[in-house]
Amino acid sequence: MTLEKEYKAFVEALRNIYEEREAVNIADWVFEKITGINRLQRRTDKITLTDRFTSQLIDAALARLLQHEPVQYVLNEAWFYKMNFYVNKDVLIPRPETEELVEWIINDARETANTRESSNILDIGSGSGCIPIAIKKQIPSAEIISIDISEPALHVARKNALEHQTKVEFVKQDFLNENEWHILPQFDIIVSNPPYIPAKEKMKLDKNVVNHEPHQALFVEDEDPFIFYKKITRFAGLHLAPKGKIYVEAHEEYAKHVSEIFVQHHFSPVVKNDIYGRERMICASR
Repeated sequence: MTLEKEYKAFVEALRNIYEEREAVNIADWVFEKITGINRLQRRTDKITLTDRFTSQLIDAALARLLQHEPVQYVLNEAWFYKMNFYVNKDVLIPRPETEELVEWIINDARETANTRESSNILDIGSGSGCIPIAIKKQIPSAEIISIDISEPALHVARKNALEHQTKVEFVKQDFLNENEWHILPQFDIIVSNPPYIPAKEKMKLDKNVVNHEPHQALFVEDEDPFIFYKKITRFAGLHLAPKGKIYVEAHEEYAKHVSEIFVQHHFSPVVKNDIYGRERMICASR
């Protein structure tokens, strides 16, 4: 079978679970990754045949995709802030909204660069390491510690830091356990994209999220959906430097509730909309 015919059959199969445009985008990504041939080359070459090994790789990828497994896990890669990150089932797939949070932090930090030689930054919830690595790339002078309760996630984050040649200190820590806070120093910036989806909302999410991404990094108990924000605010009261700032991502329906938590602890929050107009980001300062 020619590569083009195999591609068309791939897209046709994906249409069973994805809309046309998304099926095509996924197929383009998979075929370029596996064959090394981009979309333009494939469309202009109608005679190249796929060898048996390549066809097996393509078939294996399709089988996983048809089980609603995200293409990022199938290919072990996700793009974030113009960088390619290794990802697997142990970490969340980086989202564009989080890029916006990182951009906010970087822009603010650059504005204060003349008054501060370097910043100490804490990232709560390392995941793939995309947040601290992206910040470190843009602000090389920053000293960054990133914590996560999951050792497998930290393994992925360290792998990405090594790949992108960035020095970030990754530490295994249960942030909800206040007894572990004493080992952390004072910080100028605290950033987090914490778990914030109430467990009751699981059924609203796509299968590729619920069935494959780590629940520990996504969901919080319905009884206390703001637990991470409460802990972050309390921690900041003890470990945030004067004139320091907290940056967090939040559920679009609960950004105002998170802001109220900051206000109750004498912080001044600013809510920022993402590119879709949703209230998703908050910066809080004293």
